[in-house]
Amino acid sequence: MGAVRRETEARSERATDDSGRHRHARLLAAKLQPPALPPAHVPRPDLCATLAQEGARLTLLSGPPGVGKTTLLSEWLATQHDRRVAWLSVDSLDADPVHFWTYLVASLQSHEPSVGVEALDVVMDPDDDESMASVESLAADLADLDRPITLILDDLHRVQARHVFQALDYLMENVPICLRVILSTRVDPPLALHRLRARGELLELRQADLQFAEQDAVAFFERFGDLRVGPADVQLLTERTEGWIAGLQLAALSLRGEEDPEAFVRRFAGPHPTVSDYLLGEVLERQPADVQDFLLQTSILGELDPPLCDAVTDRTDSHRLLRSLAAQNLFVVPVDTTRRSFRYHHLFAELLQSELQARDRAAWPEAHRRAASWYAGAGRPSDALDCLFAAGFHDEALELLIDNAPGFYDRTQSAKMLQYLERFPEGYFDTRPKRMLDLAMVLGLGGRYAEAARCLEHVEITLSSAKQPDEVQQARLAGHWTMWSHLVADAPRTISWANDAIDRYRPDADDGYFDRFPDGLVRSWGWLDDTEAAWRARRRLYPFPQVPESVNRFLTPATLSQIHLIEGHLHEAERLADEALMYVNLDGPDHPALAEARLTRAGVQWERDELDESALREAETHSRTGFAVIASLGLARIWAVSGRRDQAFDLLSRCRHTNRPLALPEPFATRVDSTEARLLVDSSTSEAGRLIGHMPESLETCFLRVRLALARGERRQASELLAQVTDGLTTPRRRLQWQLLDARARSASSEESLGAAVDFAAREGFIRCFVDERDGLLPLLHEQSGAGPAWFVRDVLAAFEAAAKTTKADTEAIVDPLSEREQVVLSYLPSWVSSSEIAAELYISLNTLKSHLRSIYRKLGVSSRREAVVQARSRGLL
Repeated sequence: MGAVRRETEARSERATDDSGRHRHARLLAAKLQPPALPPAHVPRPDLCATLAQEGARLTLLSGPPGVGKTTLLSEWLATQHDRRVAWLSVDSLDADPVHFWTYLVASLQSHEPSVGVEALDVVMDPDDDESMASVESLAADLADLDRPITLILDDLHRVQARHVFQALDYLMENVPICLRVILSTRVDPPLALHRLRARGELLELRQADLQFAEQDAVAFFERFGDLRVGPADVQLLTERTEGWIAGLQLAALSLRGEEDPEAFVRRFAGPHPTVSDYLLGEVLERQPADVQDFLLQTSILGELDPPLCDAVTDRTDSHRLLRSLAAQNLFVVPVDTTRRSFRYHHLFAELLQSELQARDRAAWPEAHRRAASWYAGAGRPSDALDCLFAAGFHDEALELLIDNAPGFYDRTQSAKMLQYLERFPEGYFDTRPKRMLDLAMVLGLGGRYAEAARCLEHVEITLSSAKQPDEVQQARLAGHWTMWSHLVADAPRTISWANDAIDRYRPDADDGYFDRFPDGLVRSWGWLDDTEAAWRARRRLYPFPQVPESVNRFLTPATLSQIHLIEGHLHEAERLADEALMYVNLDGPDHPALAEARLTRAGVQWERDELDESALREAETHSRTGFAVIASLGLARIWAVSGRRDQAFDLLSRCRHTNRPLALPEPFATRVDSTEARLLVDSSTSEAGRLIGHMPESLETCFLRVRLALARGERRQASELLAQVTDGLTTPRRRLQWQLLDARARSASSEESLGAAVDFAAREGFIRCFVDERDGLLPLLHEQSGAGPAWFVRDVLAAFEAAAKTTKADTEAIVDPLSEREQVVLSYLPSWVSSSEIAAELYISLNTLKSHLRSIYRKLGVSSRREAVVQARSRGLL
């Protein structure tokens, strides 16, 4: 990016995590606290008394800028010592549901910490299309409060998002007692005001109510003790401004040092130019030239951070100057109690920006460029991008967006990254292959895989039709296809494209992610269950640069932890996962290394028979398909063994469509089938057999056939199947699985197999694999009391007993015959007809149908529609 990039890199080395957290705390405080009252504040007890009235569900302060809405609310709030009042200053970013709900709930939680916890979980779920679910959850929390709470939303006009007003309407209608809402806005919001007005539940304060009367203006000018204005002058100013408080304040500032106040008032009272334009000229021109330059150049900034102002204005005394401007009440407002950071009054900032563009067309983009450089160097890419787009630096914006794309792992930031794409000019990406490849990267990292693939296909066509081959873009294309394939968990294509990209590698085509290929290849081979190839990929020397230490310290341990888990080295897998988690927690909740390390920990816990869902739930909604599917399969196993088999099968069904509109690629489609077949072996051997028959040949498929044969009592066939795969036992985990199945089959080597299995499992901590095979292993462990360490055998037997208690209710099926009506209902269950449609077909109510279903489930000893079909088929009822 030239100068911006160099300055970015220099400042990045100086930025710290602490500064980011402190800035977030300042922003949070600024949004959740009212601004301080201005020095020239005129108390308005009558209006405060009006606000204190009881009975209004909604209080609306509606009027143009500068009429004192926020100041009045701040004054009223300072007097409410016995009320619980939550404050939120709304801004344009609150159009994003995650952003809006995070801050709204934070404001409420400042008084009631338990409110809104579930609402945030709902809105953070990217698969949840029920936009009102979070509102309903919040309404339920508020309705349960013992004490009322008031919610103030200031500057609501800054967001026009439909979901905000839908939420407010819903809260107004469904939390009748405990919640009062106060809105400050420049325009009436699209709420059901007429209903509230008709019920007498709406309190309205509008421009006529808020504007200064003459006595208020007199009191206001008295607070500027050095102004020589008489009652007639104040009366005239009040009339001409119609009590507009901001106009009176501008007039007071302009009157300072005025030799002829009466002449100024007469000029001010003239009809042309407009009051705001005239006062801006008067105020600005009264300042020294360097102060005028400072005001104009910094007007583009939302937050007047002194170091940022120094960078934009090329000064070194911005902090001193800001404090001086604030002391003069020159529309500079502190945003924190330390008075280290400020902002301009919104109207004043808008007028200064207009003046900046009018005076010097080159100054506008230059100020944004300097601000962008500072923001990028301070680790604030979003603010930097806003500046670049505002000035029309689209190439620099795209470059910065790509540079920071891998860092947008937080869902809120990822969504914002995608929103930036809408700010590029129409057709911008179509003109150059590199731009289209960059677009594909952003779309892919944002989870919009189908769109990313179309971009890559577009580049393929463009490059293939070119008269001269573009080797740089061909190399980049191979790299992008590799990344895309890996994001959608298509391991075979990832490996194929990666090898092509490595062969084509050129330094001038390196986008900065080639150095992550080794981990991607290791992970892909692991997904294919080929750990030998994974280790070869890890040891291979590649032509591109080494992985930076900042990435290598957590990405590589996380990836290798999965390989050790697949192989069965639980202790090493856990150590590497913990090592990765030491570094990655500050890099975003969706960071791939974080998800991978969590999945390793969850896998280790499962093998130790510690059925903890928390880590899996955190990874289940990850944007990367592979992580989401692995987490879902882990949850399905836990739910199945803890009595929630219907939920487990439903989750497996959803898992097949994790990647819509793209099909779930291999090997994950087979993994889902394998997990489902493993669950069906315990309840329906015929259904399991049909599913296994369609699965590709592999060691896991062979093990499933062995379990199926054992479930049918065919030990000899199980032994024969096991004998065919002894050469494929290349990892400790595979050998352990084989040994346990061999012991269950009671082959000639079963005693030796059981002893070896117990010895290895005791060293690494495997318990769950014994529990899964307990029906065949329990008598063997009693018969061979010397098999392995006694303490480990006792732990395994205790796990057997606990599992037996959990599944007892599921295994004791009631064999009462189905009634004739229940048999008719049962005949509908294998189809995709919904319960409502079945009830309509049978001319019965939905409640009656549900009663029949409960009876069917009880008699078949199942808990879901799917299990009912499986069980009915096994008994010949279907």
